[in-house]
Amino acid sequence: MTMRGAAFGFAIAAAVIAAASRPARAGSCGRGSGSSSGGGHGGTGVTGGPACRETTDVVGRRECGHFGAAWAGPARQPPITTEVAFFTRWLDTGFGVSGAMAHDTGTFDYQVSSRDDRDTVVGAALRVGSALPAHLYLGADFEVGGPVSGNRADVEMLGVGSDQPAPSMSASQALYMAAGGVGAIRGRLGPATLAAEVVAGVRMTSLSVESNYGACVLHDTHRHQSTFVEPRLKIGLWVNPWLTVAGFAGSDLVGDSRMVGASLAFHLRAFDRGW
Repeated sequence: MTMRGAAFGFAIAAAVIAAASRPARAGSCGRGSGSSSGGGHGGTGVTGGPACRETTDVVGRRECGHFGAAWAGPARQPPITTEVAFFTRWLDTGFGVSGAMAHDTGTFDYQVSSRDDRDTVVGAALRVGSALPAHLYLGADFEVGGPVSGNRADVEMLGVGSDQPAPSMSASQALYMAAGGVGAIRGRLGPATLAAEVVAGVRMTSLSVESNYGACVLHDTHRHQSTFVEPRLKIGLWVNPWLTVAGFAGSDLVGDSRMVGASLAFHLRAFDRGW
């Protein structure tokens, strides 16, 4: 083979390799390439529309095709967040109640007073909210829990003589619940977030009284409601575009209550649209 023939063969081989390694146009984000149809009707040039459309606004992952769609989901999803939290709260339930138990032998009046000034409550919370422009956030917050210490109370029988048989009575805090609205302003620094929140609403605590008189056992429940306005400080960390973990603490401005907790939040819109 002559040098001219070898050079010609090398040029052909290089052209074939370059054509094989050229990326296909079918998956590009530009306009489709012209195509022609053969046959008896002759060829006609057809210009296609966009080969795909963008589905995500996650910086660094904007890509057409299957990967982009599966990574962040449709970019038009609303920035809604569902958050699950666990907390410990210290509060004054403020119980000083009275009532009556009607046994077969008569009705017995009683009065309850708490042994401790403060209760320690452990519970869980659920929050649903949405990010708004200008780094604002609005939502609803629900809490439920129960006391783990400071929940015992003394029961005093009224109008019962020392020689008169009386039921054995006991009382304890039973349940804590709260519901309210949330307003916050949030800022982001890299993967971390800092939020100043205000949670305002109504909380309810219940007290259960038990009376034992022979084989007869009776129960009575008292409920106490109060309003609260609680500023909170929250520090969070983005684990991925749809998941954050956070720690928070707050103190009630209306009543005597403090709390700390940790949460796990799921975001429908990646990075809450950056708001």
